[in-house]
Amino acid sequence: MDRTRDLAQGLSRIENQVAKPKYKTIRVIPTIAAVEVEDGEVLFAPTEIPKACLPNGVSILKQIKVFDLADIKVDIDLIFTETAPTVEALTGAVAAKFNIVGGDSSDAIVQAANPLGAVILDVNGSNTTAFDYTNNAVYIQNSVDMFVTSTTGSVHVMGVATATKTYAAATNLIFDFIFEEVR
Repeated sequence: MDRTRDLAQGLSRIENQVAKPKYKTIRVIPTIAAVEVEDGEVLFAPTEIPKACLPNGVSILKQIKVFDLADIKVDIDLIFTETAPTVEALTGAVAAKFNIVGGDSSDAIVQAANPLGAVILDVNGSNTTAFDYTNNAVYIQNSVDMFVTSTTGSVHVMGVATATKTYAAATNLIFDFIFEEVR
């Protein structure tokens, strides 16, 4: 009887392990500043990456895939936070500077956002595979290996421009984030 119970419990644990995928891809299409942006300006405001990890859990960001529909070919600084930090809105002809990057934000705002890390999406870097097509490009940033955690399971990403470029449409960038669930 104990052997049957132990076997059933062992099978249940195996089924739970098999049914749970280890990796997941989350697609995010941020609203970008459809204007000329300069180095250090917000390209897109903090955007939610839902279910990046389990609530109060941990995941590892393994890879970032970017579909550059405008074929802009420029590096982007990606800043990851647990909660959406306060930033100035994307207004008028210019995307406003991100006040945390500019150093004029309060410590409380920075701490409340709970920064998780930053990644420079280097379109010509050794960890990036680039596919350049006629009217668009795809960049795959490998070996990111950044831990993310959140009380809600969602994290946020914000893009900061690294050069002066003009984006014609607010949906010219599509991101696929590949996470490995740890717990």
